[in-house]
Amino acid sequence: MIYSGNKCKGKNARSRRYSAVFIVAFFSAFLTCGLIFSTYSHADKTKLHLELIGDKNHILSVNEMYEDEGVKLTINNKEVDIKDVSYTVDNKVTSDILGEYTVDYHVTYEDKTYNISRKVTVVDDVKPELVVLTREVTRSSCGNNLRYYAFDNYDGVITDKVVVSEEDSQYKLVVTDSSGNESVAYVPFANEGTDIVLELKGTLIEYVAKGEAYVDKGIKVSNICGRELNINYSVESTIDTNVPGTYRVRYKMSDSPVEQERIVVVYDKVTSNNIHESGEKVVYLTFDDGPGAYTEELLDILAKYDVKATFFVTAQFKKYLPLLKREHDDGHVVALHTKTHDWNIYRSFENYYKDFLEMNSIIEEYTGAKTKIFRFPGGGSNTISRGKSLGVMKYNVSQMNKLGYTYFDWNVDSGDAAGAQEDKIFQNVINGISSRNYSVVLMHDIKRPTINTIEKIIQYGLDNGYTFATLTADAPTVHHHVNN
Repeated sequence: MIYSGNKCKGKNARSRRYSAVFIVAFFSAFLTCGLIFSTYSHADKTKLHLELIGDKNHILSVNEMYEDEGVKLTINNKEVDIKDVSYTVDNKVTSDILGEYTVDYHVTYEDKTYNISRKVTVVDDVKPELVVLTREVTRSSCGNNLRYYAFDNYDGVITDKVVVSEEDSQYKLVVTDSSGNESVAYVPFANEGTDIVLELKGTLIEYVAKGEAYVDKGIKVSNICGRELNINYSVESTIDTNVPGTYRVRYKMSDSPVEQERIVVVYDKVTSNNIHESGEKVVYLTFDDGPGAYTEELLDILAKYDVKATFFVTAQFKKYLPLLKREHDDGHVVALHTKTHDWNIYRSFENYYKDFLEMNSIIEEYTGAKTKIFRFPGGGSNTISRGKSLGVMKYNVSQMNKLGYTYFDWNVDSGDAAGAQEDKIFQNVINGISSRNYSVVLMHDIKRPTINTIEKIIQYGLDNGYTFATLTADAPTVHHHVNN
């Protein structure tokens, strides 16, 4: 067979293209393998191999301590103790917040730096605790005498998320936490004679400091119509208030399958160090509950006088959240108040802390950093929390101190939250700051009268020798008496 010159030329061209493709593929594979195994070669033939010990992608349950396994270093096929070279680790893992994090390792050898990373994903993989305290229930009661509660390791008390339905001569109870973990329980129908209901006196969770006495509140026994019954019941408990831990108090009827339960948390109390105030006349203007519709106007007034303030912020008004960035950029302190300002955050420490962490992530999103300064909704002395969980405020204070956060109440109340108008707000503030050297003033940047009078307050302070400052973690703290 005879080929023309053009055909041969085409065949050679195809061969060259195939060779080129092969060479590109070969070098791509080589480079890829080099990245996977983190093997580096010097011009002088020194081969450095950096390898993760353990999984490249690590799954960590929320609130578990993360213990990194480190890396293995090989130079010229000989393992080298990582301590013998310049070695740093950038560990970004925050185990109490769900999300993806990286642990970055940096090894410097012969003036060159080599890097490798591990991904750590913090997940909530624990099912919520669904405790059903009624062993059987009459169908005619329509579930009114069902007694149960649900508690999640991350979400806290989620009893209101329990869904009850009727299924195959029994009640089916289902609860799902915010991460999708589900727990299911069943309660069979009983004979129509079972109609006793046990209700806790007090709250589901009670917090007791180590060494303090625990006084049980007991229960109320009634029928499904709500009429209280004079029937004896027994109490089972192993609470030792000298030993921190979580205990259960169980209430039982002698001749009925109906039960009730209370959770009691005994904890080691941690107190913060209060720094005594100095002799200087310092005013700390603090604004709660924003940012809101009037915050930008307030920031303009503060900028006019170059006065800095502390904002205890929320996410109640999402439209105005971008103002967090301006507050930070203008030199003010962006501190944390609450995400929702919903009193149900006091149903347990877990409920409160979840709200806290979510708001701190929002603050970081707009300012670049989380804050260590905060104010409790209602202040540390609030009593609204009593109806949610007995002793929860004392426990919250102790735990937040333990975690390294600093909270501030106030010693001057403008009265704007109670509806005070401009003149009254002004008098409340100047009367308060003139009677002390160190004043933490409570105001709200979501109140129109406050914005209308703040310039007058600033002028009074400047004219009378006061210094306006922002709160910091080492500032003298103002704490109210904790009433719950």
